[in-house]
Amino acid sequence: MTSFRSVHLRDHLPSFGLAGLVLLHGATFGPAYEAVVAGAHALTLLPIFLSAWIFGVRDGLLTLLAYLPGTVLLLYLNDLPIDLGSTLLDAAPTMTAAVLGIFLFGVRSHPSFSSRTETPQKHEPDAPDQNKVLKALINNLPQCIYVKDAQSRFVVANEHLAHLVGYDDPDELVGKTDFDLFPEAYAAKYYEDEQAIVEHGEPKIAEEERTLDCSTGEEQWALATKIPIFDEEENVEYIIGMTYDITEQKQLEQELRETREKALAAARAKSQFLANMSHEIRTPMNGVLGFADLLADTSLTAEQQDYVESIQHSGDTLLSIIDDILDFSKMEAGEVELETCPVRVQFCIETALDSLATKAVSKGLEMVYLVDDDVPSVILTDETRLQQVLLNLLSNAVKFTEEGEVVLRVRRAATPDDPDAPSTLHFSVRDTGIGIPEEKREKLFESFSQADASTTRTHGGTGLGLSISKQIVEAMNGEMWVESEVGEGSTFHFTIQAEPTDRRPSEDETVEWDQLSLEGRRALIVDNNETNRALLTQLAERWGMEATATTSGAEALDRLEETDVDYDVALLDVEMPEMDGHTLLRRLRGAPDLADLPVIMLSSMYEHASDEVEGKHVRWLYKPIKHSALFDAIAQLLESEAAPQPQTQDQETEHETPALRVLLAEDEVVNRKMTVRMLEKMGHTVETATDGDEAVQAAREERFDVILMDLHMPNVDGLEATRRIRDERAIGVQVSVIALTAAVTKADRDRCREAGMDGFLSKPLQQEALTEALNQDPQSLKEQAVPE
Repeated sequence: MTSFRSVHLRDHLPSFGLAGLVLLHGATFGPAYEAVVAGAHALTLLPIFLSAWIFGVRDGLLTLLAYLPGTVLLLYLNDLPIDLGSTLLDAAPTMTAAVLGIFLFGVRSHPSFSSRTETPQKHEPDAPDQNKVLKALINNLPQCIYVKDAQSRFVVANEHLAHLVGYDDPDELVGKTDFDLFPEAYAAKYYEDEQAIVEHGEPKIAEEERTLDCSTGEEQWALATKIPIFDEEENVEYIIGMTYDITEQKQLEQELRETREKALAAARAKSQFLANMSHEIRTPMNGVLGFADLLADTSLTAEQQDYVESIQHSGDTLLSIIDDILDFSKMEAGEVELETCPVRVQFCIETALDSLATKAVSKGLEMVYLVDDDVPSVILTDETRLQQVLLNLLSNAVKFTEEGEVVLRVRRAATPDDPDAPSTLHFSVRDTGIGIPEEKREKLFESFSQADASTTRTHGGTGLGLSISKQIVEAMNGEMWVESEVGEGSTFHFTIQAEPTDRRPSEDETVEWDQLSLEGRRALIVDNNETNRALLTQLAERWGMEATATTSGAEALDRLEETDVDYDVALLDVEMPEMDGHTLLRRLRGAPDLADLPVIMLSSMYEHASDEVEGKHVRWLYKPIKHSALFDAIAQLLESEAAPQPQTQDQETEHETPALRVLLAEDEVVNRKMTVRMLEKMGHTVETATDGDEAVQAAREERFDVILMDLHMPNVDGLEATRRIRDERAIGVQVSVIALTAAVTKADRDRCREAGMDGFLSKPLQQEALTEALNQDPQSLKEQAVPE
């Protein structure tokens, strides 16, 4: 069938013809021409407007295009003397009106007009039954889906839920409650949860709950979501529930927990085994090193002295390895706890450097440290662990460096907005050693890993130090990394979170420096090492001094001759090429105007200048230079009354140890003999006991100033013996009890304190440590001393 839309253009042709006839006869009719043309145009526009309004823009444009070309074509065919331009100008208003009409009426075309066409309509498929689709959807989901009313009765349930409770058709659940399907314990819990939702209107989202597979009787775990549906009055009308089976996931979690517990148990067992092994090894090592120390104090030939030093060195190395393995086992078992206390950053660094000074000197290495001005002087952290990390990095730097320097620097990496919040401190240890190849840096912090793992390696060690240090740093909320270039050296970095504090360490008796005493003084620095030069310059300027740095003795002499500056003090490095510190000092003393110039000699070797050039205006300091010691030396040389005279580590005074009556409780024969000899050399009177029972009996019969109590003894151990002594001597004079043990863990120390012990000495027993323990509180020991 032909559509109306396909014939409407042909129906407009009479209008086109009328317009053309009017134009053909326009010249003859004269004045009547314009009126007829206007009427013809209006008549022609009518079908155009109708076409645009009814059938849209497209057909309206077609009508317009058919109108104009037809009219112009008739003019040319009849060869009329008519001006084409004028004709087109006359037609322009009509064309404009037609276009406007097309767009105005065309947009008003309505889909309802399409029903007037004779084009057959395509058949639209019927919409599916929504209930049917929804039911099919929820029945095929692998989880329980249901709808309950406010009384917790099922309104809708899917097949998965039906099968779980032993039904084939989910419609059979409609009207039932959980009490009809599950044991009471489960049903009561479900009902309680749903009624809470009805009462409060709060959903329950993805919460774990126990459920039961009624077909098998197996308990399961499910992730349950229950959502309230409200009526028009905002009351809960229905509850939509969904539960997802997570039984396999829970079983996997349980297996992982059990595996973790087994791993931790194995780690704890290994840690305990290593602790026991450490104790067993330390006990004989106590005798070896103790007698070696005693032997070193006797008259020996040079060869015998060398043998003794070798024994001591080997023993110390073995103890270091034992400590590393024990420390690693504790880290691995998660048994390490950080203790927070006030720590003087500078003192912690200097203590670590002191431990390695002798070894660095023997290799001719410069050891320097610098702490930036904005680093807090006292921080809250674990001093023992921080020092352990510093010792490890510094020891490695000295070990792998044959010439050059080792530089430790501390700076503040980040400052928090809150002044009381922890700061990030950045430590770096730089050396000029062999460097580390790139391919070996990744495994550097792994346990039992070393850059040189060959059997012919030059440098020893367990390969645990860096691994332990990294774990300690991470426990302090920091990180550790390394930068290195083969043949150029390495720089190990680590950061820690540390809180500044105004609290002082309990043992801190240092005096705050009065820097005004050095304000405006002039210092001449002579050192060929660039790092040392920079450090000394920074320190001098930090104290308000004017510093002039030179690289050699010759340059220093030239500077003194060329300038009229009067220097207040000179800092001379002893070990310099060409002109060493000794020679430079003699040259200075030979100049009349410099004979009394105060001089500080900075030496890596424990030596002194000759008597004739030392004089009262010379002080000696040994590297690594302690900042406080340098300040004190300068202040004393300048005879400043404002200069404090604090006690430095190099000038520590020893308390005179009173003659004490000591009871030694030790079951091991060699250790007992060695400790007795040490105590007698110190001037003390010693009685011995071989087990805890004897120690308690001896304490009953005699009065002692100090009891040195071994922890591991037969019959009654040291802890129980101490408890008995404390109980029996609760009134009257209290004896000091100091533990002797090869166990070195924090738990061991805690047990000793709980038992009533006053001190703790670890084996192998060192004479210096024993002396320090007895001198720890000499006044109290004197007060406790019993007159004979």
